[in-house]
Amino acid sequence: MRMLALGRWELLRGASLLASATACLLPPSAQAQSRATLDVSAGATAASNPYLFNGGDTAAVGASIDFAPSLSAKTDDTSINFEGNLSLEKYLGRYGTDESISLKGGAERQINERTTVSANIDFRSSKSASRRFFNGPDIANLGPGQFPDSSQIDPTLANLAGRTSRLEVDASLHHALSLESSLTVSAGLGLTRVTSAEGADYRDSNASVAYNRRLSETTSAVVTVAGGYADYLGQRAGDGPFVTPLVGLEHQFTSSLDFEAQVGASIAAIQSVAGGRQTTVVWAGKFDLCEREPKTTTCLTGSRSTTPTSLGGLTTVSSVGLSYSHSFGTTSSGSLSATYARSDRPSSLVLNGTSSRSELADASATYRRKIGQRISGFVTPSFTSIKDELSGRRNNYQVLLGVTYNFGMAQ
Repeated sequence: MRMLALGRWELLRGASLLASATACLLPPSAQAQSRATLDVSAGATAASNPYLFNGGDTAAVGASIDFAPSLSAKTDDTSINFEGNLSLEKYLGRYGTDESISLKGGAERQINERTTVSANIDFRSSKSASRRFFNGPDIANLGPGQFPDSSQIDPTLANLAGRTSRLEVDASLHHALSLESSLTVSAGLGLTRVTSAEGADYRDSNASVAYNRRLSETTSAVVTVAGGYADYLGQRAGDGPFVTPLVGLEHQFTSSLDFEAQVGASIAAIQSVAGGRQTTVVWAGKFDLCEREPKTTTCLTGSRSTTPTSLGGLTTVSSVGLSYSHSFGTTSSGSLSATYARSDRPSSLVLNGTSSRSELADASATYRRKIGQRISGFVTPSFTSIKDELSGRRNNYQVLLGVTYNFGMAQ
């Protein structure tokens, strides 16, 4: 409970920053179109190893209830979005109760025809990060030329027993330099807290500059320079700055198919366990491929760079993800997400009893069908696997069956 309290305190600090930024974005007297909803879901679940513990006797059945509020408001030049989720999960005979919390908020304002500013906050806290932190992005409402959020995954969080909390706050400014070019500047702060003896708490900061120039009607050149600093609480090993310069292209193959790819290097100066700094240089890159049809959206994403992780120390993380969303008409829909991520850290940062490598594989699908004006039923099968050099945990195969009631109001 102490770690959860810490997470809530950091959440309040981050929320106050977002509130201040939102107050600046909103005009003093704006007639906004708003919508508020609350989805309440209840379900039954069966899992082979829901917390990815070691040992052979890990299967369990249980029940869960979820509260998912959302709020959106929009004026001619300003939009605000908020969504949250509180999940209470109880397994019969073991594991206790898991209180999982996620909050995400964002505000965007168009200052003039050429300049847009935005601010975002994201908070997550759970005892089962392997199932709560790595769900695929929401791609159902992606517009032309847009790609899903490509924030770096920390796969080591899924390998920790106990509560994990993560807070991220960021802001950005996008400015059109001309009809052919634009500049985006962003900065953010993060805090990760873990209760596991194997994991490490850390703060991280980041900043980036991205320049985009149109080469033709369908192709643009992109140059990005991102960097930051990792600060591990209670230790110096693993601390250090990192920078990732990338260069690449964005290309529109058809009216519904968009692609972007960038390649470069990640450079880090890491404080080693023995003292002194170790400089690492690895190749880095990212790609996104999205196809948007009237009823179907599919995105394939990937990235590789140096980033802080809960193993302790800046780590090379490679990941690839697939997201799929399809509407079967007005009464039913389906979605699929799959993620594979791997982290590797230098041998000079590996302590006795810890692993230098962690692999995460996660996949889930949801089919939802309306059974009333506000009621829908759903089924969600999922799979999660964690591998490292020290443990051979059983994979988790899980299915959740439930119903959702929607409370909605528009103004």
